[in-house]
Amino acid sequence: MPYEFRYGVQDKYNGNDYGHEEQSNGDSVTGRYYVLLPDGRRQIVSYTADHQRGYIATITYENTGIHPGTHGAGGNMIPKSKGVSGVLPLLRLAVPEEVLC
Repeated sequence: MPYEFRYGVQDKYNGNDYGHEEQSNGDSVTGRYYVLLPDGRRQIVSYTADHQRGYIATITYENTGIHPGTHGAGGNMIPKSKGVSGVLPLLRLAVPEEVLC
């Protein structure tokens, strides 16, 4: 059965920024969820799942432009280190269908 949903939370006072969206055509599911990390990066997990290929996820990070040595989300101090810029693919995960059942 086809469906679609989406939600998001942006609470700047407490430094929360996360959400999830997903859609299905009845045969496969695609979606993504994201969360703002304490160091100011946004972690995004994009995924697809079906009965032939199983669950396949790709994790990426976006730099929100906060510079090291400043305060990030929720007032947390961001350490001075090599930062991540742009979007970097980190992990691609494939889970066989029999593991999902």
